[in-house]
Amino acid sequence: TAAFYGSGVDCYGDYVDIESGATPGVYPLFGVTLTSTDTTVRLLTTAAGTGAVTFSIYRAPKKFDVDAFTITRWNPTGSDIQYTPTRCPLICRYRGRMVMAGSPPHVWYMSRVNNPDDWDYGGADADDVSAPVIATSSDAGAFGEPIKALMPASDDYLLFGCVNSIWMLAGDPVYGGTLNALTREVGVVSANAWCYGPSGELYFLSRSGFHVIPYGGASIQDLSKGRLPEELTNLADDSIGVHMAYDAPLGGVFIFVTNSVASQVHYFYYLDTQSFWPMNYVAVISNCCARNAAYDPDESGVVFNTGSNLVRHDWYAFITAEGCHVTYPPIWLGGAPGRDGILNTLTATLDEDSPVVSWQVRIGDTPEEAISAASVANGNWAAGFNRPNLVRRRGPACVLRLSQTGTGNQFSMERVIGMTTQVGKHRYPPSAT
Repeated sequence: TAAFYGSGVDCYGDYVDIESGATPGVYPLFGVTLTSTDTTVRLLTTAAGTGAVTFSIYRAPKKFDVDAFTITRWNPTGSDIQYTPTRCPLICRYRGRMVMAGSPPHVWYMSRVNNPDDWDYGGADADDVSAPVIATSSDAGAFGEPIKALMPASDDYLLFGCVNSIWMLAGDPVYGGTLNALTREVGVVSANAWCYGPSGELYFLSRSGFHVIPYGGASIQDLSKGRLPEELTNLADDSIGVHMAYDAPLGGVFIFVTNSVASQVHYFYYLDTQSFWPMNYVAVISNCCARNAAYDPDESGVVFNTGSNLVRHDWYAFITAEGCHVTYPPIWLGGAPGRDGILNTLTATLDEDSPVVSWQVRIGDTPEEAISAASVANGNWAAGFNRPNLVRRRGPACVLRLSQTGTGNQFSMERVIGMTTQVGKHRYPPSAT
C-alpha cells in the first residue's frame, strides 16, 4: 500500500509501475472507501513481495462499454498486462488490431489480431501471422521521429504522422505489409490535426501548411501555399491542440485551434474556393470535435464541445444563438498596394427566406488595417434583391463585413456586386521627424 496527500490519483483508473524492489512490473491500482474525514488516498496493488519499492503512477488506457455506457480501466487478463503499452497518448484500430503509440515517443504497438487484450509481442511464434507487434516508423537502424498522430484509412493502410515526416504502413506488418516514408518534409502538428474527406482523401495541418493526401497515399498536395493564416503556422506547442472534422453539408473542413483562452481563433476551409474563413465563438471550445454522419440530414454535421462542456449537436444553432458575422477577404480598390480606388456602390441579393443582414465597409492603408478599422459606411439588406447602396469611399484596401444577431435563423447571401473606380497613387501622410 501507499498513501498520498491530495494527489488527485484515480484509484480505479490508473496503473502503478513498480520499477525496483518487490516484483517489478505494471499493476492495476485499487482504491479503498474514503470518508469525509480522510486526508489521504490509499492505493492497493496486486504486486507480490515486500519491502521498499520505487514506483510511478500514470493514467491507464480505458474501455468504453456501449451497452452499459460506462468507461473503465483496460485491464488485460493474466500476465499480458506486463506487455500492455502504457503512457501512450495515441490509439486507433487497424485490420482487427488495436494500435497505440507515443511511449517512447517514436514507438508504436499493435495487439494480436481480433484480441485487444493480447500484447505479448515478446513470446510470439515466428510463424504466427496474427502476433502482436512492436516497431518504429523509420529506416532500418535509424532512430525514428516522435509520432504525433495515427491515421488509419479503413483496413487498407495506416499513416503515422510524425513531427517532420509521414510513414505509410500498407497491409499487415506481420503478413506481408510494407512500411515506407510518404514524405520526409512535412508532418502533423498534433494527434487530431487531420480528418478524411468525402472521397477518402486525408486533410492534415503541418507546421508549415494545410495539405491533402489523395486516397491511396500516392502524393501530398499543399492547399495553402501563399494563403495559410498566420494563426495556423508553427503550431508546435503541446499546450495548443488542433482538431479537424469534415462537414459534408457545408463542403469543407473545420479547423479548431484549442487552448485555455477565450480568444481562440478557428477556421473553416471551403473546398470549392480553396479559401480559409475565420470563426470566433463566445465560448471556449474544448479538445473534442467529431463528424456526426447521422441518417437524418438535419442531424448530420460537426459536433464539438464548448467551454461549458455541452456538446452542440449542430454548430449552426450555436452560432446564431450568439449572433454571427462574416468578413470577406480584403481587396485592393486601386488594383495594387499603394494605389487608391473608390468603392462606388454595393448591390446585394439574399436568399428569399434570409433574415435582415447588417453590412459594414471598412477602409485601410493595408488589408490588416482594413480588417480592424472602424466602419466608414453601413446599412441593412433584406431578403431577396436589394437596390444598389451608394458608398463612395476611397482608399487602398477594403473589406466588407456582414453580421446578423438573433436566435434560430441563419442568413444566406447569394451574391454581392461592388462597383469600383481606380484613381491613382495613395496619398500617404508625411512621415514624423
